[in-house]
Amino acid sequence: MRDERRALETFNAAPHCRYIFILLSSRVEESKLFGGKVKRGRLAEVNLSLIRLGLALKLSHLLIAVLLIILFSAFSLAACDPAQAITIDKSLTKFYLHADTRFKHDFNLTGQPETGVQYAYSFIQGYLSGLQLSQGGILELLPNPAETGTTILALIAVKGECADTAILTFQVSSGPMITQFSPSNYYVDMNLTQNMTFSITAESNAQDKTLTYEWLLDGQKVSEGFPEFVLATGYTLHGDHELTGRVIDSQGLFTDQDWTLHIRKVDLSPVQLKEIPGVTLYKNTLMGAYNLRDYFYDPEYGSMSFYYKKVLPQYSNITYANVSVNIDSIGYITYYPETNSTGYAYFIFSATDDQDLTTESNIVRVDVLNEQPVYQINSTQKSYFCGDYSCNAEENCTTCPFDCGFCDKGDIQGCLSQWNCTEWIPCTPEGKQNRSCNDIHNCGDDRSMPDTERECEYIGNCTDGLQTGFEEGVDCGGPCEPCPTCYDGIMNQGEGGVDCGGPCEKRCEQCENGKKDGNETDVDCGGPSCPPCDGDKACLKRTDCISLNCTYLVCGFASCFDLIRNQGEGGVDCGGPCEAVCSNCSDGLKNGNELGVDCGGPCKPCPNCGDGVKNGDEWLVDCGGSCPRCSMSEIFSTYFFWFIGFFAVLAAAFIFVIGYFFYLLYSPEEAERLYGNNVIFVLLTELHHFSRVCRRLIGRRGFISKEDYAFYKDQIMSLVSKEAFSNNDLYELIIKVLSDMLSLPADFDDAMFYRRIRSVKVSPFIKVLLVGFYRRSTILSRDIFIPTEEQEDFVTELKFLLLELSKA
Repeated sequence: MRDERRALETFNAAPHCRYIFILLSSRVEESKLFGGKVKRGRLAEVNLSLIRLGLALKLSHLLIAVLLIILFSAFSLAACDPAQAITIDKSLTKFYLHADTRFKHDFNLTGQPETGVQYAYSFIQGYLSGLQLSQGGILELLPNPAETGTTILALIAVKGECADTAILTFQVSSGPMITQFSPSNYYVDMNLTQNMTFSITAESNAQDKTLTYEWLLDGQKVSEGFPEFVLATGYTLHGDHELTGRVIDSQGLFTDQDWTLHIRKVDLSPVQLKEIPGVTLYKNTLMGAYNLRDYFYDPEYGSMSFYYKKVLPQYSNITYANVSVNIDSIGYITYYPETNSTGYAYFIFSATDDQDLTTESNIVRVDVLNEQPVYQINSTQKSYFCGDYSCNAEENCTTCPFDCGFCDKGDIQGCLSQWNCTEWIPCTPEGKQNRSCNDIHNCGDDRSMPDTERECEYIGNCTDGLQTGFEEGVDCGGPCEPCPTCYDGIMNQGEGGVDCGGPCEKRCEQCENGKKDGNETDVDCGGPSCPPCDGDKACLKRTDCISLNCTYLVCGFASCFDLIRNQGEGGVDCGGPCEAVCSNCSDGLKNGNELGVDCGGPCKPCPNCGDGVKNGDEWLVDCGGSCPRCSMSEIFSTYFFWFIGFFAVLAAAFIFVIGYFFYLLYSPEEAERLYGNNVIFVLLTELHHFSRVCRRLIGRRGFISKEDYAFYKDQIMSLVSKEAFSNNDLYELIIKVLSDMLSLPADFDDAMFYRRIRSVKVSPFIKVLLVGFYRRSTILSRDIFIPTEEQEDFVTELKFLLLELSKA
């Protein structure tokens, strides 16, 4: 094959020769030459004979073949009129093809008309199936993935007795190969409240293994860059859709993985539009608050019923008020505090639609305060009264036990509470029972009130609005009535008609006729009868739109920045599909209706300097930090046992240190070992300095006088000034100084030295240093070599000890 191609390139001087050579090559059976309609004249027959002879030669006879080619070229040049010579445009002879991608190219002559030109081709290397070449020079093919690699073919153009050949190279590459994908089913069934993750694993066939990813929904790009895609349907995407995962390699080749999605509608729960605020009311005063229809909305325009439940957050040091709630038929709330009840009450309100789907609100706090303070016109002094939680000078345990407490002795006087409690309500699904208790005497003191809440075991039933036990749905299936379906012949579960619309796949004729009629705001949507409209549809009010956003009579699309709680958000533009996290009582931020960081509003009360609890930045209970400074009595009473323990440890350490030094005085070997340790030597010296300061405060003077210190120093300098002195001379000087300083005989022994040391009135630390020095100096009395540097150390240490003993 290589020889054939080399021969073809050699025939540039004889184009017609190349044509004949291709015709007679080893792949002549694969050539498509004008449909076999080319007539060969006498010259063609001569050419055929010459080429056959050249091909019959072995490669070793290449020179003979070249001679034949030259001879043939002479015939060719004589046969083709130079004025009629043709040349194929060879500006583009190498092509890069993608498998399964149709290729088409129009080959032309260079600066010449193509009238009467005929084209043909022949494969030199490789093979491409389905290749088509028109008489006008248009080459078309659809490469098969099995034909990847390099294919070489010869393109021949013939016009009369003239011809030209172009060698074409085709490089066929296949796109990435998807090895795994999830979900593995091509048909995916889901509902519009679900989120589903799609993923692709692929390998690149290119030399550069880099892959990029794109995700297309119904042909529109929705994500790129990652091999995974999370489809969040929200409330607008339903019906049949096509999802495509596309893998693209470094050459731009791509492979697609397609899924068919069927997204079913479901019944939508009521939506809370905004947080319900807390309220403040005063003791014994009822208050109308707000309408729950301003805070809840049913996306399906059905009717809603409103309920409430009282909750008791586990906050410490909280007084709970007894407050009742009345919700009228239109959703208006009125709060009724029990007589003389004050404190906090917490509620959760809920909205339930026709299909018994329920949405709960945020926790709503109700503050029940005492009567409003009455201020005098001419003074800022507050008027005090019994029940203001302050025992003033005009009140006592008899006249106002509520503020001042009961009297310690004698019969109880004043108002005595007598409680009348209701029966316990049935056990709630949360496992709680509640009741209310009222003081018949209206004393205004709830300290003796019986418990109003207790734990219980909840037993579910078919009317509790919950899925419990063996129920297959909420209050249906199992021991209850069968659950509604789209085949039961009943209009239920939010269906638009009997077994159609709503969660059912079958569409109802009403609101499904493709026309804008009735009270619809757009085609088959909007108005009180039809479902809400998608974005860009006409509307009259916000509830006509799924996004709850009707601007200039056109529905907007739901987003995480529209200041509306929609698309399954946990709050306004937070939670659900949004990145922002909704505020709560444990996020470390001051948000929502909180009065401080995670406190106040719907959360536990914020710490203050009078709540009797150590909280906030307080150092002790209600003092320190932002509160008043803690007094010494408060600190001592709080840390009394810590103080006792600290002083006990300090005393024990002091006794141990003193005892240990006395032990050293009786253990000279141990003192000598400590004296030789540099760290301990410095420690003993510093302790001696500290004790010297204490001794100076009580009027103690130095152990030796300044004159004695100068005398001993002169003796030492007199010895050191000699050109040479022996170890024995230095030892005798040390013994003489010690005997004179301690009033010992000149021939004292160890026992006399230790006895005297224990009796002298100096700090125990310097005593240990003296004992250590004395024990260490005995080495000078031995007949051994001691370096000069060590002799100088003895002199320096002796001078240091004498200086310390001379100081007050």
